[in-house]
Amino acid sequence: MNQKPSGTGQQIAPVLATIDEAITHHTAGRLTEAESIYTQILQIQPDHPDALHLLGVVAHQVGKHEIAVNLIKRALTFRPLFPEAHCNLGNTLTALNKLDQAEENYQIAIKIKPDYVEAHFSLGNIRSEQQRLEEAVENYQTALTLKPDHIATINGLGIAMRKLHKFDEAVLEFKKAISLAPELAEAHNNLGTTLKALGKLDDAVVCYQQAISVNPKYVTAFYNLGLLYQDQKEFDLAIESLTQAVAINPEFAEAYNDLGITYLALNQMEQAIKCFQQAINEKPDFPDAHYNIGQVLRKQACFTEAIARYQTATAQNPDHTAAHNALGLTYLELGQMDDAILSFKRALSVDPKCADAAYNIGISLYHQGNLQESVAFLQQAFSGRTGIQADGSHEVSPALNALFLELTNKCNFHCSFCPSDSQKRTLGFMEVEFAMKMYTEVADKQIVDYVSLHLMGEPTLHPQLIEILKFGASTNVKTELVTNGSTLVPKVVPKILDALYGTLVASHMTPTKDTYRFRGKVGLSWDRYIGNIQLLVREYLKRLANGNEAQNDINLRIMITKDTASNVNIVESSQQALDILKEWSDYTAELEQEFGLPVFNRRQPNTDPLFQRGQSPIKRYHLQRGVALTFWEAFTFANTRVNDEFELKAAEKTIFCQHPFTDFGILWNGDVTLCCLDYDGQLKVGNVREDSIETVVNSEAANQLRASMLGQHPLPPVCQTCQARPTRKV
Repeated sequence: MNQKPSGTGQQIAPVLATIDEAITHHTAGRLTEAESIYTQILQIQPDHPDALHLLGVVAHQVGKHEIAVNLIKRALTFRPLFPEAHCNLGNTLTALNKLDQAEENYQIAIKIKPDYVEAHFSLGNIRSEQQRLEEAVENYQTALTLKPDHIATINGLGIAMRKLHKFDEAVLEFKKAISLAPELAEAHNNLGTTLKALGKLDDAVVCYQQAISVNPKYVTAFYNLGLLYQDQKEFDLAIESLTQAVAINPEFAEAYNDLGITYLALNQMEQAIKCFQQAINEKPDFPDAHYNIGQVLRKQACFTEAIARYQTATAQNPDHTAAHNALGLTYLELGQMDDAILSFKRALSVDPKCADAAYNIGISLYHQGNLQESVAFLQQAFSGRTGIQADGSHEVSPALNALFLELTNKCNFHCSFCPSDSQKRTLGFMEVEFAMKMYTEVADKQIVDYVSLHLMGEPTLHPQLIEILKFGASTNVKTELVTNGSTLVPKVVPKILDALYGTLVASHMTPTKDTYRFRGKVGLSWDRYIGNIQLLVREYLKRLANGNEAQNDINLRIMITKDTASNVNIVESSQQALDILKEWSDYTAELEQEFGLPVFNRRQPNTDPLFQRGQSPIKRYHLQRGVALTFWEAFTFANTRVNDEFELKAAEKTIFCQHPFTDFGILWNGDVTLCCLDYDGQLKVGNVREDSIETVVNSEAANQLRASMLGQHPLPPVCQTCQARPTRKV
């Protein structure tokens, strides 16, 4: 309620006494008593403008906004030049989200009474809400000129300054409000939010706690404190604060949703789903909560159920980019490429700058064999993600989606399907400082999401591997650690799982005792080798059962050799693949029982597509949350590992190859190759000890190599060999 209205000059003495009594009740917050008296006055004098106006204010205060509008408008028919009524009508229309009409009434109030502080303040509020921030600031400043100690206006001015990203000015306003009214919890809360935006997180925590100290039931401060703890990965404290928020306001859907996100970060899936479902119970039309349940279900490999949740989210909010993208990823997991691409394209249509959606379209098209179209989308994703623009023709611009960091080219295995022993390069190890420098540039420029510690060699032989993994995690760049499994012994596995942020790929290419012979003469028996891989899975699931936060996952990679000229025969039939999958599923089930883990939803496997021509096979099979088995089709390392039964026939014309567009391989000495199959570094396009990644990826040599894939330059000799066609000898 605004200031006490003036009389009409037409009231009789008993009515004047009665209106004063009503205003006393109203000012003290005794709305029922005030409403009763206003009603009695109107029974005696139906055209009493003050009673009509103030009865309307009571209706507004108890949420009966439509009734309030009618009452205040009636008051204005009897007294048009009534600034307080115009201002309160504006407040009521604001509550009904009729902001244009509200603004009109505030302006009328100001025209009638130019020094009306409340009207200037309220006009500033709706303009701030409409993001007309400069106008809002002007309104607030006018109000403060009239009344410098108007605390609500000072607070509103601080909010507008914060929205304008004028954080230092906002801090000054909130501190001024606090100095005038230390008991104003909202000002402490707003100061905390502004300090958070400035990166002063510890100070922000103090402000939120002060707001709660002033008002122990201040739900917004508990909520904001919970979000801040969530950002700091102080998940237990986040849960404590968010739980308090929903205890104060059991209908606070957003707090339930964020509580679920916190439990999800702790891998407490059941608790997460309960919170998301409670959010939906309180607010059925809540697409973010449906999306988040979908995220949990996808982690649990419940793909059909996840799809239903994502579809609900996009039905409720067709512009939900993340839900469209996640729906596409789920279809991709199921091998439904056309559906995946359609979902990714919907995400991209909502947000044309969504680099993730463009990237995922590129990956899907790659799986369909549409390489050139795939690269076009990956180019769009790379440019959008990094801001790195092509030098020269756009068609030869980079499309990086894989960055390989070769910690060493030395290997302790001698696999017949790998050219490691054929290298002409000097063997060596990358310095830890140089590896850190590469991670830093990748993080700063968002070059890729993952750094793969592989090209040639066995990365776990690097003496400072753990230090490198920890540094990679500190940059928030995920790492793909590809290992042959030889060093995965009890004292090493826990250290790797503690340090790695990303994926550990156990290159279990020879999954049977018979095929293990293709590893060459190594000082590691089959039993010890398979024991290492089993130990990795065991340690991971034990941690999962203990509720440890997992910042990584496990991928067991198996080689299949269908329709290839590879010089090895590993897994050649659907039944063989099924047997291997069953063996690992059974082992995982045993560990589930041993550790008391919930039985995982392992889908009924179908390995037939792996060996069918022209198919987009489902290559990944989930064994447990965070553990998957993947089948990889064998390749011949640029035709250098071709079976003796084949001969190479030169290609008649250039075949488009995506590798120089998508790959960026940094050899241990800093040389750069744009192909993960270029094991001897013959396609060197620069050195990142001398130049940045950005410089090398757009160098003349890099552009020329990419142009050669389009027939604009002659192919290098190694590419000519790679593009030759293996033909069985007669």
